[in-house]
Amino acid sequence: MKYDNIYIWGDSHGDYFRLAKFVKWDMKPNSLICHVGDWGRGFPLRHVAQGYIAEINEHLRLKNSEIFVIRGNHDIPTDFDGRQEGKITYLKDYTFMDINDERFGFIGGATSIDRYFRSEGRNYWRDEVFSFDEDKCEKCDVLILHTSPIECPPIDSISRLSKVVRNFVPAGIIQSDFDKLVTDLREERVDVSKAVAVCKPNYIYYGHFHFSETLQLSNYHATLLDIDECAKHL
Repeated sequence: MKYDNIYIWGDSHGDYFRLAKFVKWDMKPNSLICHVGDWGRGFPLRHVAQGYIAEINEHLRLKNSEIFVIRGNHDIPTDFDGRQEGKITYLKDYTFMDINDERFGFIGGATSIDRYFRSEGRNYWRDEVFSFDEDKCEKCDVLILHTSPIECPPIDSISRLSKVVRNFVPAGIIQSDFDKLVTDLREERVDVSKAVAVCKPNYIYYGHFHFSETLQLSNYHATLLDIDECAKHL
């Protein structure tokens, strides 16, 4: 696959106004947008959001461009099976492909901090988490994730992670559920690090944490994207 431009896009959560504006006015022709998940797939969409998706597809068509989306924790996992809807493709986990002379890998999923306050099967799915499968990992140059390896921002520690969880979890969660959530979040990021170690990318991009930061590690460059933030790859 050959594109003149490759963009990486942060979480959308079912609000496509900024993405639609970018695709219409700012995106160059013959481009690829890699979306890092939390597209909002499987959640009830307002009529205006459906209109924006139609508009996005139309301008993608006019500009000979497309969007690849991986699943976040706010997406129904079963829809991410490689299906295409217009110029938007919902990629299966552990999809690897050659794009512009680089090998790209796509692995979605993450644990929801607010899982105890959502309804299973309606806006929460047990299998929404990141699932490490070493046999499916491949060496790649660029790895698109939803959540981060443990060595990347937000920098990990049990005490710091507990404070982050407290900021997002409503009052009333019982202590055992809180402790289990913190443990699951940390163990998941360890699994993401295992996938990164096997894939050995030069660049990783991810979202999930709703702030922006970049970090140059000894073996790869990491970019954390805020909600609706856009980064241009190379």
